[in-house]
Amino acid sequence: MYGVSFILFMLLVVTTRFSYSQTQPTHFIFSHGLGGGAEQVYWYKPGNPAHWFILDNHTHTFDFPEMRYQVVNGKRLPLPMDEAKVNLAQEADIHALKQAYQQVLKSSTSSGIVLMGVSRGAAVTITFTALEQPKHIQALILEAPFDSLEHIVEYLKAQYAHNNTSMQEAIELQWHFAAYNKHGIKPIDVIDKLDKNLPVLFIHSKQDKLISLESCRNLYTKLKKSGRTQVYLLELDHGEHANYQSGKDAFKYQATVHAFYKRYGITHNEQLALQGHIFLDAAQP
Repeated sequence: MYGVSFILFMLLVVTTRFSYSQTQPTHFIFSHGLGGGAEQVYWYKPGNPAHWFILDNHTHTFDFPEMRYQVVNGKRLPLPMDEAKVNLAQEADIHALKQAYQQVLKSSTSSGIVLMGVSRGAAVTITFTALEQPKHIQALILEAPFDSLEHIVEYLKAQYAHNNTSMQEAIELQWHFAAYNKHGIKPIDVIDKLDKNLPVLFIHSKQDKLISLESCRNLYTKLKKSGRTQVYLLELDHGEHANYQSGKDAFKYQATVHAFYKRYGITHNEQLALQGHIFLDAAQP
């Protein structure tokens, strides 16, 4: 026979994983990171090994232009990305997200859409929403966005190539992409064009070795200085780039997002939202 405490624990697990509340229908669109592919969404929906989720099983996802695949026995297997098509939140990436958004509008009866992006996906979520001004966006969830590609390069050089000219040149070469215009669109230059009433939640880890926390703070600060009040920055102490859900602060991340959803009338897990409101309240430094 199982003890009462064990049964209560299992009920809590089931409730936490599958019980949703909502005030109006919501559809999610997920934008993947560089080289991550549409399959990256698996780690953000229910059913993954971490039992961690901030999206639902009806989330729409897509591939950015650099992704390539081969089909083997009915399964998509990734090939090395086409670096000549890496655009990093500029026109080609914006077009890809715009197509996904238009597809959801045609196929969904939802009255609201939440955009969630990771790394490059978060950056293009900013540029697309700021420049295209889509009318049906309820909120943005931005995990580890960069403010500019140049900031990434400088951050990497400071960590791995201090006073080493050849290593600095190697890093610059690694992050040189033919389809990226260094004088073109950058998230930091357009973020203040976001709708002033749009709720935005940034999430970034102090342990991120690819995109600095400072980069995310720059984006958050620019929004705050422009008078936005529905903008939040959750700073995690633990978590590697694009893998925050496996770090020590995974629960804090998950609960905060659901609290954010609850606050703005978006599909959410009630139990997690109640546990996360204290984190959300503290996420406006």
